[in-house]
Amino acid sequence: MKLADPRGIVLPEWKLIYYFIPKNASSTIKGYFAKQYGWNEGTGQTPHHFFHGRGLITAKQRRQYDGFRTFAVVRHPVDRLYSCYKSKIFPDGRGGKRLRDGVNAYVFGRVPGVKKNLTFSEFVEVITKVPHQIADRHFAEQSMQIEDKGHIFPDVIVRFERLQADLMEKLGIDISGEPKRNQSEAHNPERVKDWRKVTDETTFRRCVEYYQRDFENFGYETDF
Repeated sequence: MKLADPRGIVLPEWKLIYYFIPKNASSTIKGYFAKQYGWNEGTGQTPHHFFHGRGLITAKQRRQYDGFRTFAVVRHPVDRLYSCYKSKIFPDGRGGKRLRDGVNAYVFGRVPGVKKNLTFSEFVEVITKVPHQIADRHFAEQSMQIEDKGHIFPDVIVRFERLQADLMEKLGIDISGEPKRNQSEAHNPERVKDWRKVTDETTFRRCVEYYQRDFENFGYETDF
């Protein structure tokens, strides 16, 4: 069993199953659906905890839901990893819930070498040495989080880069009025926003090699 095995949320009212991938707008999408079940921002509970409390299903269990469509959101692998870097590592060394000297121990607890003062290139060098089988969901391959017996199984693949348009066109879901939750810029506003401005070709190539299946499966360009 991998740490990043598929996890799905059953949405009976829409006859959908959402297989979520961290750092791919999952907070926003979960928030949209959670509100339909009575959740609100003032409950003190995140959309993640709301749905986790209701129970998640595996890839295999989707077969029990006849007539349901499955969907997932994918993102450019380097952009996604940079978002993880921005939102989970704090150069000021802050502590707090899940934080140890500026590093999110929940995500990187199994990754020696992740420190608060790493540049993005240094961070990539560390992360790309982590075996895929033990990678945390926040930086694990997207492919392994939505595959069953080696095949990408969701009926609908939504692109993070055109999130609102794809959700509306492919699923009839309008999130245009939904706030963007858990944005990495809000966690670390001093970080440069665009990964391209902090990524050299060597770093990019490391990412392409590590996330090769994601680049191939979802059609992202491998030219720097």
